[in-house]
Amino acid sequence: MDNKELADLLADMEAHGLRVRPCETVLPVMTSKVCCGTPTPLGDDGVERYVPWPALPSNVKAVIVAVEGNSMLDAGLLDGDEVVVELGCSAHDGDIVVACLNGEYTTKAFMLDEYGCPWLVPQNEAFEAIAITDEMSFAIIGVVRGVYQRKSKVKAGSMMAYINRARQHELGRGRPRYKSLRQLVAEGLDADEVAERLRPLIQGQKGKRVALVMTCACEAGLFIEQPTFNALTDEFGDLGNRAGYNKQMSMSMNFTTTEKAPILALLKSVPADAS
Repeated sequence: MDNKELADLLADMEAHGLRVRPCETVLPVMTSKVCCGTPTPLGDDGVERYVPWPALPSNVKAVIVAVEGNSMLDAGLLDGDEVVVELGCSAHDGDIVVACLNGEYTTKAFMLDEYGCPWLVPQNEAFEAIAITDEMSFAIIGVVRGVYQRKSKVKAGSMMAYINRARQHELGRGRPRYKSLRQLVAEGLDADEVAERLRPLIQGQKGKRVALVMTCACEAGLFIEQPTFNALTDEFGDLGNRAGYNKQMSMSMNFTTTEKAPILALLKSVPADAS
């Protein structure tokens, strides 16, 4: 990568919120996140700090960026991990890359198929590989050379999703243990009030929206367990496909703070049982 190519790249990344500067002795840590899921525009926070990284030659241009999402879960990249990305280098089959696809940045594994066509390949069965066609604007920005810092904690919401699924199955039988929505309301809360507060947010909705609301309801402490699909349909009527809801709940860790904030604000205002 010559100086002009590097300057053009940095200008484009800066336009997406990554005000990155190459540095030969320390690496800039970006406050913005590179999507590790569906490609999305980077944020607008720029450089957070600079840190030493002795594992790379001094003439290598690199940055540290936090990944967001779970499409590279099986490759060991978790939501919130910070990775070292070498800029402007060639990518080979199997490399994890940061790519710019149609003007948006994403993190995926790179591969050329038997016809020489490039693919961006997730490492999570919940996501699909992306075939790069001539109609797409595509460029590999850099190759992930290592993990600078691992996320130290797992989100409470993602842990509760696993815990609640385990609670909902009888030992050795694998059958959901049915409890009504009102039986699952947390002690000290008015079950009718909780149900009515959820009704306008859930009734008539399906899939991701229902899973988002119920993820927020669990995080807000409204339930002792995650309500089953049957419990929700008994209370609110047709909510679509059970498998779709369960899949979205299993991926609840992908919901962003922005998506959850207004719903959490509504649900946390549910009053306690006056009795």
